[in-house]
Amino acid sequence: MANIVRSLMAGVMLHGADYIRPPNISVFIGMQKIYNNTIFQKRSLPYYLIEKGIYEKQVLHKNNTNFELNFQKNYLGHCPERVFINNFLVGHIPLHFMYMKQGIMSIYKAFRYVLPVLPAKIVRMGLFLCNRFGERICKLPEVFRYERLRSEFINRTRFDQGRRPGFLSTEENDSLWAAKMFAYRMRALLDSDTVEVRLFMPDKDDISLHKIDKKSWPWYLVEAFNSLDNSIRKAFLSEHFETNLKRAVNTAHFHSDMSFKCEVCKHPISIKRSSGISIPLNYNHEDWVVNNVYEWTTKNQRVAGTQALISWFFVRKDEKLLLSTEYHVSQFYGLLERISLQEGFNNIIGGLLFSKEFREGIRKVIKFLAESIYD
Repeated sequence: MANIVRSLMAGVMLHGADYIRPPNISVFIGMQKIYNNTIFQKRSLPYYLIEKGIYEKQVLHKNNTNFELNFQKNYLGHCPERVFINNFLVGHIPLHFMYMKQGIMSIYKAFRYVLPVLPAKIVRMGLFLCNRFGERICKLPEVFRYERLRSEFINRTRFDQGRRPGFLSTEENDSLWAAKMFAYRMRALLDSDTVEVRLFMPDKDDISLHKIDKKSWPWYLVEAFNSLDNSIRKAFLSEHFETNLKRAVNTAHFHSDMSFKCEVCKHPISIKRSSGISIPLNYNHEDWVVNNVYEWTTKNQRVAGTQALISWFFVRKDEKLLLSTEYHVSQFYGLLERISLQEGFNNIIGGLLFSKEFREGIRKVIKFLAESIYD
């Protein structure tokens, strides 16, 4: 019964809701009450059974109170808010969590596939690459370009005259390989924990696109998107973001805020679902593990820039072989540290993402040092 009710409610709430503003919070509250009453087949009682209705409410209140008092004995983590206890017991996420999840996925699809064109342009206005303190560095570059290039080149081989289907030319292979390597290096840069992805409202309206309104899509999702753990936002540039987001939402603390962070769930917790599987959570906080491990990186812009350069230029196996010994590591680290000190962290990130001359210049210096070391 619970699955049928969830399907019906999700169809009502989410159909056609990809690019529109969310309903008022009163709508979510009303839908949640309908959900709670329906999954246990409750119905309105006639006036002559009013005493029975009062008794049922008293029993429900007592059961919910006992659940909250005994929650720590049976589960790990924070107890969900009372209105979402039924969701927790049957293993369903709240309705407004579904709405936020669909909205964030529409942002991801617009960014990845650049379709529809107008939503894709709007999304690119607000997605930024930031340092660990949340300060904006630059707009997020086009990472999934290799997917569109691959489709374009394959279609050329199928429909252009004199081409063999599936066989790419040398120039096409080079372009596709360069786009793929850019994506790999971008993901490696995020894995270095020196930068992260965040969503911001634009500073002013862009008349050519639309009027900026914090209640419209995608700006009503700014808090929800940024409240996701950094490990989830890292996956925004990967092909597995949907799986990571689904896992994060399913294991989040159930609360009424339009965000995945509330006053209760600020610290790492673990929640054990009714299946008996304990899932560790570190969402909705400042990623204290990474901050402790990489404290020296986030507090020192020079070291952070060096870490970013190492993560970018040593991705392939042949590149990683250059760091085979401690002596080689110290040589390359010293070189990139001097570059970081000279350029500054923000200029390094901007140059790596948007300046081919900057990347080629550093690559030549690394190649020269490698030849001098190994000769």
